[in-house]
This record gives sequence, C-alpha cells and structure tokens, in this order.
Amino acid sequence: MRRRVYLQGIVSFVLFCLALTVAAQIRPVTAWQQPAPQKRKPARPLPAERAAILLSEFREKYERPEEIIDRMNLKDGDLVADLGAGLGYYSLRLAKRTGPRGAVFAVDIQQGMLDQLQGRMKEAGIRNIYPVLGDEADPKLPPGKMDWILLVDSYHEFGQPELMLEKIRHVLAPDGRVALIEYRAEQDPKEFPLPIPRDHKMTAAEVLSEWLPAGFELVAYYDFLPLQHYFVFRKAERK
Repeated sequence: MRRRVYLQGIVSFVLFCLALTVAAQIRPVTAWQQPAPQKRKPARPLPAERAAILLSEFREKYERPEEIIDRMNLKDGDLVADLGAGLGYYSLRLAKRTGPRGAVFAVDIQQGMLDQLQGRMKEAGIRNIYPVLGDEADPKLPPGKMDWILLVDSYHEFGQPELMLEKIRHVLAPDGRVALIEYRAEQDPKEFPLPIPRDHKMTAAEVLSEWLPAGFELVAYYDFLPLQHYFVFRKAERK
C-alpha cells in the first residue's frame, strides 16, 4: 500500500513538472497574440533599379539562407512560391532543393525584378523557376497547389496585406506551409550592423495580429537567426 501511494506521488510530481514545462513554452507565444499597439503602415517596395543590394554579402552572413531553407525540409516534386522574389536570392536556392520534378514560382510585382531574375536563371542554367508578375492584392498563383510559400523580408512591403493573406490561403495546398521571415522590430537597433528603417521590421505581435485573424495558425517559431523572426504558418480550420 505504501509503495502504491509512493508511486502515485511520483507520478503526480512528474505530471506537475510537465505542466510547468508546457506552460513555460506556451507563455511567450500567448503574449505575442496580444493586439499590436497600432495599425502598421506598409513600407515602400525597393525599386528594381536598386536591386543589387539584395545580393549583398550581408545577407549570407546574417540571414543564413541555407539554414532557413533547411527548416522547410523540401523534397523532390514540391511546389514552392517565393513571394517578393526580387532577383531570386532564394528562388535559385529553392530550385536546387525541389529537384527536377519540383518547381519554384518566383513572384514579384515589379517586372524589372523578374527581368533581372531571368538573366540570373540563364546564367545558372536553372529551368525549374517560373517568374510570375503579381500585384499588390494577388500573387497570381494556381489555387490549392503550393506546398510551401516563402516570404523573406517582403511581407512588410505588401500594400494590401489583408487581400494577400486571403490569396495565400487560397493557393496553399491542404497541408501547405508558409515560412515568414521578418527583421525583429523588438531588437535593439544598435545590434543591427546596417541601419534598417522601422517600417522594414516587424514585431511578433504585429505579425500574429495580422496572420491569425486571417485564418492561419502558428506551427513553429525558430529563433536561430541573429536579426530576424522565423514563423511557420498553416491554414487554420475556419468555423
């Protein structure tokens, strides 16, 4: 009898410790879900004439593009959209990960960006990237097909985020995912090696206050990047 009571006490203590651990993991995310302090004003897109900055060594050092893509666990045959593709800094990398049966849809709202991207595709001999000229409200992608959508330092520039989020939901495959990377507005500006305007950064609260009401749920959050948030979303079931 004493042994049974003793074991029950141990089990209760273990369950209590597990509950504390889970609570500790959930608390920061719950705090993020508080409403953003004020409505965010989208930033102006980078002009295609200044696009060379998108290929700077700064990105390789601080953004860790290969590690970002590693977390997506892409496989041969995946269909991936790179929204705000610019010169294809990520599109060219994604094309190698999706294999010969996969495809990358490089979406941008500036034809000048896509023209330069096509030159880089030709130089690299890559054929499974499809440049797409979208607009502020629509990425112009086939519905229900995208296994992954990647947005790196681009969502903050979307002029009509509510409409774009609805379209992103529409083009995702049933089990599709979205990888969203944005510079952290919470971080001390002194920690940034280059000056980045406030409207080109987002707080976690700003991100979640826009994505969760739009019908997405947070699947994962990675904090290995020195300067950026890394969110993974999927479509939430709408009631």
